[in-house]
Amino acid sequence: MSLGQRIRQMRLQQGLSQAELAGHQLSRAYISRIESGSSIPSRETLEYLAKRLNRPVDFFLSHHDIEKKAEELIRESQTTLQHNQPAKALELAQDAVKTSLLTHSESLIADARYQLGCCYAYQNDVDKAYDALQDALWTYLRLNDRKKEVQTLYYLGSVCFSGEEFKQAARFFRTALARAREHKRFLSLYLRTLIALGSTLFRLGQLDEAFNQYQEAQQLAEQMGDIARQIDAMMGMSWIQFRQGFAEQATILAEKTLELSEHFRHYQSVPLKQNLGIMIFDKDPEKAHQLWIECLEYYREHNDRIGQVTILEELGRYHIFDRDLAKADYLFHQALALAHAIPSIYLAGRLYRDLGDVALLQNLPKQADELFRLAYGCFRTLHAEDELRETEKRFVTDYSQ
Repeated sequence: MSLGQRIRQMRLQQGLSQAELAGHQLSRAYISRIESGSSIPSRETLEYLAKRLNRPVDFFLSHHDIEKKAEELIRESQTTLQHNQPAKALELAQDAVKTSLLTHSESLIADARYQLGCCYAYQNDVDKAYDALQDALWTYLRLNDRKKEVQTLYYLGSVCFSGEEFKQAARFFRTALARAREHKRFLSLYLRTLIALGSTLFRLGQLDEAFNQYQEAQQLAEQMGDIARQIDAMMGMSWIQFRQGFAEQATILAEKTLELSEHFRHYQSVPLKQNLGIMIFDKDPEKAHQLWIECLEYYREHNDRIGQVTILEELGRYHIFDRDLAKADYLFHQALALAHAIPSIYLAGRLYRDLGDVALLQNLPKQADELFRLAYGCFRTLHAEDELRETEKRFVTDYSQ
């Protein structure tokens, strides 16, 4: 018996007309469409009708109807999240999980939990996102659903990266790569994961391995004609070259990448301008400063707090070069407040170190050491080897033990 037929049966048993069942909230014509099967009521409408008929909602749902409703809720949540309505998307995903549990379909329950994890991740609720995605992953593993398994591993890595659990993120990304490598139809996901692993390894200070991931991604993206991913990979490669002391090669690659991005997607040119400014700073500080001001305007306009932190940091370093230590100190403190608000241990660590540099230039060695100690603690928490080594170089007194 269909949903509409069940509603009609209960209405007739209770001697109600369609208009009486509709009450003040619905129309008689709408009740008629529901009963004929030409309209499917929303969860809210079904709850209203169930209350008027003195029956639980589940009474009106056949197994097929419940599955259909769960699938519909998942799709609605996905669409709503794409339209930047995270609170509504989360509510729909929670309803999808509740409805899917009535179906006893493992696959559908996993899909609902995966969507719930995506919604929590969008709201930066890392712990809840992780739990929901892990639940989905175990089910996909049991069902041997390789594609959804890889997607979930990738998303788990992304959630860990957002939470600055870089070692765990790297494990998820590596597992996703191993699974995706076996299937040619997963190439697009494989490419995204290569870039994500490169970014993670960079944060961990494993620069050679990060460069290899970016290089493989760049070659694959070029073969696939995926310019957006090619730009991401080239940007990562140029930054690693710069960090390893190959400033000239890094600058040439950064300029090439910037040219490619400006012909393709403007928003990708902003972080490239930022990085190019860093690379040319020693030769042309004024041009670098101009590039950073442009980037800061963009980040503020788009409420990109991470972008603002990184640009304020570069502007602070410019004012150290300009010997305006008060201005540098002000910009670093402004950036640090934003880093705490995000929150980001990694960015906070860099800014403590920057403030330590200012304190040294102000001939305040004890204050500098205290700031370097705070920076070291941040990077030790994150196992960021490269940043730890960079911070150790600055100590006046050895606090690294």
